[in-house]
Amino acid sequence: MITSCVSIIITPNKTSQVAHQKIIMSHTLARFWEIPIEEELILSVGTKQVQIQIELSNMEKNEWLLHHSLLSELSLPADKRTLLAHYHPGLKTIFIGPIIAVMTNMRKIDEENPFFGSIHSFCEELQQLIAQFGGLFYVFQIQKIHQEEIIGFYFDGDGWVQAELPFPNVIYNRIHSRKLETSSFFQEKLTLFQTRDIPIFNQRFLSKWEVHQTIATDQVLQSVLPPTILYTPENLQDFLKIYQDVYIKPVHGSQGKNILHLNQEENGLLIERTTKNYEVDKKAFHHISQFYQWFKPFAQKRSYIIQQTIPLLEYKERPIDFRILCHRNHQQDWKITSIVARVASSKQFVSNIASGGLIKNAKALLIDLFNEEMALQTFSHLKMLSLETARIISKMEHYPNCYELGLDIGIDRLGNLWLIEVNSKPSKDYWNDGEKMRPSIKAILKCCYSLAFTYIDDKKE
Repeated sequence: MITSCVSIIITPNKTSQVAHQKIIMSHTLARFWEIPIEEELILSVGTKQVQIQIELSNMEKNEWLLHHSLLSELSLPADKRTLLAHYHPGLKTIFIGPIIAVMTNMRKIDEENPFFGSIHSFCEELQQLIAQFGGLFYVFQIQKIHQEEIIGFYFDGDGWVQAELPFPNVIYNRIHSRKLETSSFFQEKLTLFQTRDIPIFNQRFLSKWEVHQTIATDQVLQSVLPPTILYTPENLQDFLKIYQDVYIKPVHGSQGKNILHLNQEENGLLIERTTKNYEVDKKAFHHISQFYQWFKPFAQKRSYIIQQTIPLLEYKERPIDFRILCHRNHQQDWKITSIVARVASSKQFVSNIASGGLIKNAKALLIDLFNEEMALQTFSHLKMLSLETARIISKMEHYPNCYELGLDIGIDRLGNLWLIEVNSKPSKDYWNDGEKMRPSIKAILKCCYSLAFTYIDDKKE
């Protein structure tokens, strides 16, 4: 991070004593930065720049006065807030920010009482932490991007307010729709960000098949992959002959939706399927050809993989797996942010929280299932496998800007680890843990601050 970066408190002012193009700051800060106060300087906010002059006053070191009209020109909210500022003498530019934004998509948001769906509480926590450290945070819909500013929602102390806001220093991508993310509309907006050199945190969804293919090329990790193949009727028939018990999963699915569990028995094929409402639909087919006919409309709409069913550990007769969150730190190294055990609902065969699964302390649950020595060893192996997988995934050439991953790892009844799934946009559904902030918030924010200041460093060159 830039060493001369200081925290400043901007106070808007409407009086004629504060000129439109002036920043009133303390003698102390001007001396610290060695600013040539007699010269015209540049003030940079996000991707916007304006020419300004400095006026000194007897005030606190970190206090600034700016005219409302200057804040309006910069598309900054006209309220008192804490930001971080850095002066670059070579460019004679003061950078203020960082401006961090979450990009999402929703059909409609109530402008008076905006609600951001499943990421609402997550955005509230991000806002609280950014307000504490310094910066401007806002949430915007991809449909509200214009050439010079973005219509978004920022928090003014009482609630979320819609306003024209500057392009951010870094964007955290929480687009929910895979279809939208592959559209020409999204690619146009992506190009707009790229022309402004704005880094995008987690640029796109991953597919289950590309993850499998990537991991399968690694000699060490390929042994933890369940046997997996793309769905065709012929491939399913071959897999059922070998394994009798398999899963069929959408290549581009998430949150445990539209997954089928197939069990080949003497009397035919038994099917369990998760629905959009997270219920389990059960069917039986006397012959596999009947299943092909029933499944054909689904297979025509999307691609699927077939995967051997792993006999997972159970807790109170319910299957469990482990969700590991990994994030990159400011040195671009992968670190474990959290590890939790997920216990499937009594009515489900998937453990996703969205489908009614429960969260348990991973280490405590392992100790409950194994002896302590084996539990701690298994816990250590979970971490090592997760970090190595994250390193491999982030090296994929066609998957840029990978800073966050959610890994689902299963453990079979013999204690072997299996890499079930890797998610580039892990769910932000959160279980109530008192007043404690979710662990991923600080990790994500560290990534965003690092990217934002790298962006400023790049502009300085």
